[in-house]
Amino acid sequence: MRKDVPPASSVLRQAQNGKHSLVLAGAITCARIYIAGAQHIADVVADHLGESLDWSDVPEFPLNPTTG
Repeated sequence: MRKDVPPASSVLRQAQNGKHSLVLAGAITCARIYIAGAQHIADVVADHLGESLDWSDVPEFPLNPTTG
C-alpha cells in the first residue's frame, strides 16, 4: 500500500468482528469511495501535467455511528 493513498477500510464500515464491510451501506459510503478514487486519479493526472488541485471544498462525508 502506498503512503499517500488511504486504505480501503477508510471508506467502509467496521463490522462487530473488527473486519470491514464490503457492502455499500448507503449513498454516503458510495460517495466516499467514488470521491477517493476520483481524487487519486485526478491528482496523478494533474501531477503528470505539472499542475496541482485544491480539494478543500470537497466534503469529507464522515461516517457517523448508527443507532438502533
